[in-house]
Amino acid sequence: MFDLQKLKKDFENCPCGREHTLAIDDIVIGSGTVHKVGEILKRNGFKKNLLFVADENTLKAADGVLESLKEFNLTMKMYKNLREATMSEVQVIKGLLSDLDAVISVGTGSLNDRGTFPLYLLLKPRHSLYR
Repeated sequence: MFDLQKLKKDFENCPCGREHTLAIDDIVIGSGTVHKVGEILKRNGFKKNLLFVADENTLKAADGVLESLKEFNLTMKMYKNLREATMSEVQVIKGLLSDLDAVISVGTGSLNDRGTFPLYLLLKPRHSLYR
């Protein structure tokens, strides 16, 4: 099993003399992890007020993710079947983020673009969860 914390520790005093850094705090790989998203977020210090971005297809593929987030306050931004990100939608998401702590984007590509680019514009940290 892959142990990210061990890898980070192994590089703390690298014999090459250079300082090595890793911007990734946690990696979870495995069957059924969609049911542990809430637990993973809590373990990594996520606050409670989240914007949840998904479309009908990705939400169906990630069945169980909403149940795992029951201890969080979710603001939902759902799409029927998202194909491309637009700047007008990026602005909508940006407007929703003023009172929220983080974005959970379920999917890849355009969904993540809509969720993460507004964070960049607001200079907020970005975290990714991929299924």
